[in-house]
Amino acid sequence: MSLTPESKSRIASQSSEVSQPISVDQSSVQDINTQSITPNSDQKIQPASSPELLDEDKIIKILGSDGAIDALLGRLKKSVLTCEEFSKYIRKKALLEEDHFEHLKKISKTTQEALKATSTLKSDSFVINFDKIVKLDDRIAQHGSNFSKSLHNMNEELSSLGSTISKSRKLTKENFRRKEKEVIDAITAAEKAKNKYDGFCLELERLKTTDPTKKTFTLKGSKTTTEQEEILQRKIEGADADYRQKVATSTGLRSVFLNTFRPSTAKNLKNMIIEIDIAMSVQLQKYASKVEENILSQGLSVSPISGKDIQSIKSIAASINNERDLYNYILRSTGTAPNKQLIPVEYRPHPSITPSASSGSIKVRSFNQVNSGNKNSLPTAPKSNNEPLSGAAASPSLGSSNNTFRQPSFEMKNTTSAASSPYLDDTQSFKSSMVSGPRPISVINNDNVPLPPGTSSNFKTFGTPISDLIEFEGEMVPSVVRQCIYVIDRYGLEKEGIYRTSGNVSTVHAFKDLIDKDPSNIKLILPNPNSISDSDVYAVASLLKLYFSSLPEALLTNEASKKFLEYIKIPEPELRLKRVHQVVYDLPDGSYWTLRSLIFHLSKVVAKQEINLMNSRNLGIIWGPNLFPKDDFNASDMSYQGKLVEELIHHVNDIFEAE
Repeated sequence: MSLTPESKSRIASQSSEVSQPISVDQSSVQDINTQSITPNSDQKIQPASSPELLDEDKIIKILGSDGAIDALLGRLKKSVLTCEEFSKYIRKKALLEEDHFEHLKKISKTTQEALKATSTLKSDSFVINFDKIVKLDDRIAQHGSNFSKSLHNMNEELSSLGSTISKSRKLTKENFRRKEKEVIDAITAAEKAKNKYDGFCLELERLKTTDPTKKTFTLKGSKTTTEQEEILQRKIEGADADYRQKVATSTGLRSVFLNTFRPSTAKNLKNMIIEIDIAMSVQLQKYASKVEENILSQGLSVSPISGKDIQSIKSIAASINNERDLYNYILRSTGTAPNKQLIPVEYRPHPSITPSASSGSIKVRSFNQVNSGNKNSLPTAPKSNNEPLSGAAASPSLGSSNNTFRQPSFEMKNTTSAASSPYLDDTQSFKSSMVSGPRPISVINNDNVPLPPGTSSNFKTFGTPISDLIEFEGEMVPSVVRQCIYVIDRYGLEKEGIYRTSGNVSTVHAFKDLIDKDPSNIKLILPNPNSISDSDVYAVASLLKLYFSSLPEALLTNEASKKFLEYIKIPEPELRLKRVHQVVYDLPDGSYWTLRSLIFHLSKVVAKQEINLMNSRNLGIIWGPNLFPKDDFNASDMSYQGKLVEELIHHVNDIFEAE
């Protein structure tokens, strides 16, 4: 048996890769410096081969028969199809390994970054050793990536091999069929010449048995028997020459075909079969070597060779000392500053009740001090959806105390100024109340009670963080939010397409500029009940959306939004509600109480959906982008933003305390 030089060089290059000892690439393993490993080095595995079998006489005889070419073509086709199937498996395995190790890399990287958050996680031996184990996974992923790259290269080589052999087979088959047809056509032509020659000879014999004097009438006139014999004799001579020439031609072509071309074709087909079969065997050996190398690399990463001063994954996990970690943490915590909230409050009369206060201003009576000894007593949240903010009336503020709420009462001295405003309704003056619930709030701790809205023209409402705004106003929900919600609750719940229909842009921005110029202009949001129009209500709705979209940090904070998007994808309803509830509970106070007021308001809009045509899904689509951060916006998350708003609306009474 002999192969072409190209086949020999191709197989030799592939075999050289397999014959190399399996060495584990340790360059990507940062701390593990192990030597190359050759498994079973004393017993080197040699590929099985029996080339002498194909040189036996019986094989040579069979390959020279008429059916040899068809048999070899069929066998070569099976080898090509087998190569294609092998290539498909390698490609799928490469994609599977690549996907697996890419995900492992991402998980490892994300976990390592999360472990650096020392402010929220432990910083002890558990986290340190956990980080080491995660790094081992990252190293394993690196080995896996190299393995998948090798598989991709194998797939390309197998695909190229199958394509090349398939083209060669097709070309060989076409050449053989063409030569075979030439021989068959020559034999057929010789057979026709023979039949023609035999026909003339039979006709001549018949003429010899007839009467020589008899004449035969033809288109060219009458012919005697002798004349007819002469004509046939000339035809026989021409047919004989043609017959002899075609027999010689067919015999020569057949001899060349059987003795030279067909054996050469059979040899080429046999060599192609051997080439593709050996190449597939070499690739299979290479695959086995790469699998073994990959597994050994991962094994050495997890459990290094004994004698090396490197920890295995089991020893890393076993080196955690929880008692010592707690011991060190307690020692570090001894320098914590005392709790200022436990310092008792000293009674000080407010300056507004002193004789120097102007008679035309609003006087605030002294606060009743509620200094309960129960640390679990909770303040209550202000209702924000029932009463408007009126004129210059100051919003009730939160004072500094130990989880207590100071309840002010107001005495209006300048009644003429209050009565002069056509938008004020004394029966709807703002009342401060709080809804107690399972969520404690951090009461604003400020020794100086903040000035009421309108006293500082430099403090902007739009674009100011909620925490700063509520500290300025002394409320847990910004005044602009409460006023807008009040207007929509009173005049807009039955407006078709509320929040979907945009208000006049110039009107909305005029409201914004006035409120930023002087916060007391929030009262201008309240329309005149005697001449209210749909455009007024739509403008207030657009103003509310503009406020939330202009926040420096979204209402659903950067940290919470990631958890919201993760938990809203949970398929189990109960578990999803539990997780979302927990994230809502962990929101900062300003975000929590503002979100509570907004969601209760949206639930009222949904209750009127048969009239306003705004269901929870429509509101989710509109409000989702306004409540989530826009920096890390992902188009695929838009639907889940809306679904979160739907979830909050549907379970508003489960997530928040009822209004």
